[in-house]
Amino acid sequence: MKIKAGTPCFISEKRKDNKIYPVTGFGGKSHFSIDQEVEIKKDWKCGNQNLVAVLTRANSVETLVSSDDVQTVVWINKEHI
Repeated sequence: MKIKAGTPCFISEKRKDNKIYPVTGFGGKSHFSIDQEVEIKKDWKCGNQNLVAVLTRANSVETLVSSDDVQTVVWINKEHI
């Protein structure tokens, strides 16, 4: 599925239970800097039922810096799917 540039998202963090969660507090909100193909992780859940986890290239997210081959999980609102 393709996500458009400017789509808001939340970066992820790994917590003590070794699971990945969205950072919804200070510093967690970002957006896609370019149009990007993503893979929806349907079995990933968090406390906010409106958020969906997607796998994407890390350098397509505005606040992340990485090489082209690095992937990350970010969380987007279901309304953007």
